[in-house]
Amino acid sequence: MNTIQPNNNDVINGLLQQNAQLSLVNAQLESMIQQYKAQSETTVEETEKEK
Repeated sequence: MNTIQPNNNDVINGLLQQNAQLSLVNAQLESMIQQYKAQSETTVEETEKEK
């Protein structure tokens, strides 16, 4: 039974595409972290005011 070897260019293109997708996910996660940090700071400020 023969297995088809993928073309190196196909492998590289697949990895480049995967890298682009991961970069996008990373940017989205960074954005979520920044939003969470901003929210946390606001919550801390509100809690301090209540004391």
